[in-house]
Amino acid sequence: MKALIYETLVSLANQDPEQHA
Repeated sequence: MKALIYETLVSLANQDPEQHA
């Protein structure tokens, strides 16, 4: 279950890398 949540967070971060940076 945690893996799914982590993948979602990574996916969102990849959508907006500038915001994360």
